[in-house]
Amino acid sequence: GSDMYSLAISQMRAGKYKEAEKNFQTAASIYQDILGRESIYYARILQSLTYLYTKTRELDKAKETGLEAIRLVEAASGDDLHQVSFAYYNLGDAYFTDGEIDKAANYHEEALKLREKGVGKNHADYAESTNKMAILNWNKDKLEDALGLYRETFANYFDQINLIFPILSEDEKAKFYYNRLRPTFEQFNSFIVETSRDDKALIGDMYNYQLATKGLILSATNKVRESIMNSGDTTLIGNYETWVEQKEKLAKLFSAADMPVEERNRQIDSLSQLADDLERTLSRESAVFAQTFANNDLTWQDVQAKLKPGEAAVEVVRFRDFTPDSAGVFTDEVYYAALIVTSETTDYPEMVLMRNGKLMESKYLSNYRNAIKYKVDEDFSYRLFWRPIANRLQGIEKVYFSPDGVFNQISIYTLRNPATGKFTIDEMEIHVVNNTKDLVAFNGSSQPGNKSFLFGYPNYNMGAIDSKTEETEGTNASSITEAAKEDRSVGRGVSRGARGARGAEDNLQSLSRGGSIPRGLRGNLLRYMRSNQMLALLPGTKLEVNLIDSLYGIKQLPVTTYLSNDALEDSIKKIKSPRTLHIATHGFFLESDHDDQTKDEYVQNPLLRSGLILAGANSFISEGQISEDVRHDEDGILTAYEAMNLKLDGTELVVLSACETGLGEVKNGEGVYGLQRAFQVAGAEAIIMSMWTVDDAATQELMTNFYEEWLSGKDKQTAFITAQKRLKDKWKSPYYWGAFVMVGN
Repeated sequence: GSDMYSLAISQMRAGKYKEAEKNFQTAASIYQDILGRESIYYARILQSLTYLYTKTRELDKAKETGLEAIRLVEAASGDDLHQVSFAYYNLGDAYFTDGEIDKAANYHEEALKLREKGVGKNHADYAESTNKMAILNWNKDKLEDALGLYRETFANYFDQINLIFPILSEDEKAKFYYNRLRPTFEQFNSFIVETSRDDKALIGDMYNYQLATKGLILSATNKVRESIMNSGDTTLIGNYETWVEQKEKLAKLFSAADMPVEERNRQIDSLSQLADDLERTLSRESAVFAQTFANNDLTWQDVQAKLKPGEAAVEVVRFRDFTPDSAGVFTDEVYYAALIVTSETTDYPEMVLMRNGKLMESKYLSNYRNAIKYKVDEDFSYRLFWRPIANRLQGIEKVYFSPDGVFNQISIYTLRNPATGKFTIDEMEIHVVNNTKDLVAFNGSSQPGNKSFLFGYPNYNMGAIDSKTEETEGTNASSITEAAKEDRSVGRGVSRGARGARGAEDNLQSLSRGGSIPRGLRGNLLRYMRSNQMLALLPGTKLEVNLIDSLYGIKQLPVTTYLSNDALEDSIKKIKSPRTLHIATHGFFLESDHDDQTKDEYVQNPLLRSGLILAGANSFISEGQISEDVRHDEDGILTAYEAMNLKLDGTELVVLSACETGLGEVKNGEGVYGLQRAFQVAGAEAIIMSMWTVDDAATQELMTNFYEEWLSGKDKQTAFITAQKRLKDKWKSPYYWGAFVMVGN
């Protein structure tokens, strides 16, 4: 019976209600025959069936089953009030779904009381009940009661975060955040939109909760790492380094192609479990040194105190619309709220509400990207994405802008104001930050005296292809090399993405030679390069890195440069806490292809679908290894998953001078999962990255302009904006000057 019951629970959670119902009924028959109808096991099945029938809208059956479940569970549970609470909670949901609000409120209120007595107000299930009572009171237009219950729910959640985050892996933190925390805050944001017409002070609550929760998982992960490395505890640091080694082994397994997918994934599962166990131990042990994970003491007034006259902080919040009717459901609508604070703000932040979020994330984003790609002059994107906000920024010269959702996928500076004909870069200084609380809470740990490291002009043919070319002329290897040579015939036409690399389209599948990387990932990468035989060398990156190196030399600042065969993935992984890490090469971002990867679940990980290409990558993709003669531990492809394990504590800036390094999978409330996320987790304070396929020559000029401005004494953000403006004077289209954005502190 227990196995059948567990299977039914799993099926129900997966939405397979017919299969679950059948297995619940089978388990019920077994329990009835062995233990009788009065047993707690039989009663628990009725509780679960109440939930199931509510989900399938068989509401009469749900209510009948729920009433019987309460009778049986009260008789069988004894003093276990927590167990009894589930029967009341599920029956309350059945009545709520059927629109019988008063009965629903009675049963949910009883569930709340039982949970308070049974497990206390700090338990997660108590918060579940206060959340449900908040929705019910909102439905009944008892808005003050609803607000109080929401606040009680959030107080519980913040206590849980500080209590349990120290013992969770990052995956478990993500599940807690996306399954419990974020949906409730989305509800609350909809509540504020409805009620703030009468009580605008609630907009301040919306801002404050966003400060506490935006980027929460990233913040928690960084705090654990920082507390470990600063602890002075050699055992703890040793355990951390062991965990990093396990993650490196996982990265190699992700790239393994000499075993069937099923076996590789089995080994990944096993090693992942070991790594997760060690990560939990590390989190728990480091909690002694860590600050609290969820700092919900910061307010919008604290951010305001850091603003000078003429400055504003803009916190963007993306949320699904929620209605308290019919048990409370999210609608199909997506809203964006821009919360604005200036030095002149008095009682509450100003809210700009954009109700067309779904169109912004689909049609309007596609229009913006096409206009950039095809160099089409257009003003439509400004009207949609920026004008509603800009209208509230009169007299503001500098904005600290914290994006969410679709705003992570556009370059704000490239939007052109139809009223003036100017781009936003000419009208306002915009600093992109992860969270506007960074104005208050950021404590930079960078060491200006630390050495900087520059990587550029990798020889992608290093190793096997170069060797074959030397030995044989006129062979397939020779034709591959010809396709991968640098092309000097065009200056501005060479681009830095696998999509834009030069070469012929000859039998791409022959390049894989039995599989140097997993079939799914290799197939995606080869399709990504479908207009090319191999990755072309990038002459602009050689000039770029040499010029930057000379600028460091003029300022007598320590720097090490790696070019050609020395621009190795291995070398990047050995660097510790540089001041700056600059990588000029090809970048890639692979769109998820769920239809093609059904058997290979790990290929879908967004941190495996973006990366940087380094020396020897062509040889590895073509031959399955970089070289037969020289041992290389890496494959020349630095994925975002691997970049997370770099040692970049105290690193002031990472520059990803390559294509589409700012792209990834947008996780609302947590930013972009890809190279940006990876280098932030590794410790970088700020990142320069690109939003689209970039032009080689224009990028080289932008980067050298930036370092010239920065090393002359300007702050990073000012230097970067100045460099973009200098490039804009030469090349008018934002395709050339607007691809890169700086994010961070």
